[in-house]
Formats: sequence, C-alpha cells, structure tokens
Amino acid sequence: MNSPVMQADDLNFSVKEVEKIFRKNVLILWNVYNYFELYARQINWRMASPKKSSPMILDRWIRARTNQMINLVTDYLDNYDTVRATRTIEEYINDLSTWYLRRSRDRKDDFFFATLYDSLLKTCQMIAPVMPYLSEILYLNLVRSFGKGGDVNFESVHLTHWPKAEKLTKEDKSILAGMEEIRRLASLALAKRAEVGIKVRQPLAALKIKAKPFDESFDLIESEDSSESERPEGLGPDGLRAKDLLKILRDEVNVKEIIFDKNLKEEIELDAEITHELKEEGWLREFVRLVQGLRKDAGLEPNDKIILLADLSDELRHVVNKNENFVKNRVGAKSIEYKRSAKFDIELETKLEEWPIWLGLRRPR
Repeated sequence: MNSPVMQADDLNFSVKEVEKIFRKNVLILWNVYNYFELYARQINWRMASPKKSSPMILDRWIRARTNQMINLVTDYLDNYDTVRATRTIEEYINDLSTWYLRRSRDRKDDFFFATLYDSLLKTCQMIAPVMPYLSEILYLNLVRSFGKGGDVNFESVHLTHWPKAEKLTKEDKSILAGMEEIRRLASLALAKRAEVGIKVRQPLAALKIKAKPFDESFDLIESEDSSESERPEGLGPDGLRAKDLLKILRDEVNVKEIIFDKNLKEEIELDAEITHELKEEGWLREFVRLVQGLRKDAGLEPNDKIILLADLSDELRHVVNKNENFVKNRVGAKSIEYKRSAKFDIELETKLEEWPIWLGLRRPR
C-alpha cells in the first residue's frame, strides 16, 4: 500500500525491499507486543477502567502521538492516499518502540501497561485495512488475554469501530512540541558524544544548552525553587513540569545535569571531563550489560534468578562489591561469588576496559 505503484510509478519487485519493510514494521510491532505480553502476564495484569489519567510525561506524549496518528491516517485514507497513511503508521510504530517503550523499560506500573495496551489496540485497528491478518492476530491476543468485557469486540478487529479522530487539544500540541524538541537536542548531544568518542554508557557530568527549550511550546513558567543548574524549571499545561522533559533528556544522553548557558558558541556542549567516580559508574553499567547479555544467551526469562560468578581485577571487584545490591537487582542475582568455578550453566571470558574478566552463571539448585 505504500509502494510506488500506488502513485502510478514504475515498480520493480525487490526481496530486499520486502525484508526491509518487514523489519521496519511487522517485526518492530511484534516485538513491542511480545514485550507487553511477557511482562503483563508476569504480574497478571488486566485492563480496567482507569481511575485517573497518567501523570507520566511519556504516557501523555504517546497518547497525544496516537491521537495525532489517528487524525492523519483517517484524513489520508478518506482521500484515498494509502502511501501517506501507511508511512504515517510506520513512523508511529517506530516512535512507539524506539522512544516510548525504550524509555519506559524499567516501568511495571499500571499506567504503563494501560497506555501500551491502548496504543497497541489502536495500532491494530489502524493497520487492519492494510495488514488484515497481522492486525487480527495481535488484536485477538490482546483483547482475549488482557481486555475487559463491554468495551471491546472479542470476535475480530474487523468488527470494531474505526477509532474516533479527535482534534488535538492545546495540551496535546504542547506535549508533542516539547518532546520533539527534547529528541532533537538528544540527537545533537549523542552526535557530539560520537564525535569525541565517548560511549553512551559512560555517564558525563553535564550537558550545556545555549537557549532554553520549549519557550512557547510548553508554556514554561519559571519556578522559584528550581536549582541554578536546571533553570528554567516550571509548570506546563495540566500540571506537567518542564523538568519531566529535561529528565528524559538527561537519561537519554546519560548526563548528571543540564545547564543553560546563553554564552555558548554552539547550540550544545558536553562536559567531557570524566572523573574517577563517573568512570566507576561507567564500568558498572558495562558490567551489568555483559551479565544481561549472558542471561539472554542462556535463554533465561526475566523472572529467573541466578547465582553470578565473577573473576575480576581488584579495582573492578571493588566497584561491583560496593554496588552489589544494585547489580543483583539489575541482573536478577540471588548472590555473587567473586571467583572462577567449574559449576556454571554458561560462561563468558572477555575484557572490560583493560581488565580481563570471567563471568559465569547458574540457576540456584
């Protein structure tokens, strides 16, 4: 439906192009559903009537983004423009996966599951005309496993009403504009990291920004109790704080604080001086990443507990040992044994910085 033939252009069939579309749409959407299904089942989550709207900025953003997508796709399909309609859906699926879900991966609250469920359900309805079989499978899996009676059709996505195209509110537009600016700044900062050769997993002290973001788009009101390093901080529409957006930017770029400095020569600047404390935090993140990779290679489920075995240098062992509770919580370890052992289910021998390390894990007997 988004191929050149829909615009009366020549079409040369390409297996590579089909594979590309599969990866960018079907596979990404299926992975989002798999993530939702896996963790929703773990806590026996079911959709219920929300008592109040989510206070989380990411939840509000994806709801506004969903509403925006419905408006655009409805308008395009009403005008028989399937190319723009399908490309709009493709962009939305990418946002749902690479921004909303990726930035929400540590969450297991009801607001998160309700928001993701609603987003997936509406996506199924929007793709139903162009991907009838995929939309049917995903929709029925969602409503029969997690839906509630009375508000969904349990027979088929093709028997549901088309999602209502509601006009974007001032709040919706404000959130969308604010998040777009945050993503633009994050892209600039990550490009700067790549330029100076510092990995994203290595925390940095500060990101400096020349001009304050969302001057008009977020109705920024400066707060009297905000810190100098993070001014301006304020209230946006419906009690949303600009600091919520700035926190997303800090987390995405992996910096400790954001400083606004109108005297900068460039739009953004990274404080690239890495203290020993920041270095240790970077080592810890890399260590956790290696263990998580080992868990994945072992085919473990998120709830599976492990005994972690680690043969480390003295300095790295000191860092892991003083943050042991954090490490155990992040990798699902009941205990950590700082020694090489022959009793393991899977092992890894590699390097972290200049130190050779050996990792092993086994399930508790």
